[in-house]
Amino acid sequence: MPLPKPRPKEKRSVDNEIYRRRTAAAGIVMVSVRVPSARVAEIKAIALDWRREAKLLLESDLPSADQILQIHAVCHALDQPIPPEAFETRATAAAWLHAHERKLGQRRIRIPRHHTADK
Repeated sequence: MPLPKPRPKEKRSVDNEIYRRRTAAAGIVMVSVRVPSARVAEIKAIALDWRREAKLLLESDLPSADQILQIHAVCHALDQPIPPEAFETRATAAAWLHAHERKLGQRRIRIPRHHTADK
């Protein structure tokens, strides 16, 4: 059985960009973590759990972080309760947002910004 040929550089960069977009849309960000130089078994287990959870989040069909913020902002602008059914899948979130575009009219929605601890 012959070994698979390596992907060309252009294909790898396209695939990497698609992966980065998916992770960003799912609200997953890369975080640098400092660990002790001595090997600690618990740290490896924690890292494996983080990776497993991130993979499950990517494979799930949950709404993106942007969709969640938009739904909250629209509900706030229209002064209506937050609908739990809008958060079932990405498709239901997109459909809910599309259905409420007309109700918004010319009103601007204010999406909350993430506050950083650096300030």
